[in-house]
Amino acid sequence: MNGEPELRTPKGDSGVPIQELDLVRLLAEVKMDEGHLPIGTLGTAVYRYRDGEAFEVEFSAPFHALLTLRANEIAAAHA
Repeated sequence: MNGEPELRTPKGDSGVPIQELDLVRLLAEVKMDEGHLPIGTLGTAVYRYRDGEAFEVEFSAPFHALLTLRANEIAAAHA
């Protein structure tokens, strides 16, 4: 082990990894100059980096934001 945190692809109950355009939810609050996105905020995974190690996620509420998040910061949301 090289001292870096292990990143795993978040999976829903079906065991299928998150793909682009999947609905996801935040597992931790994100604070920004525009405000904060609370735990559970829903967004869309619009880009998947390096086999799911990180994702570009777009949020529309409570305000518009486009963020790059590590896989352990989001989880698949159930529609």
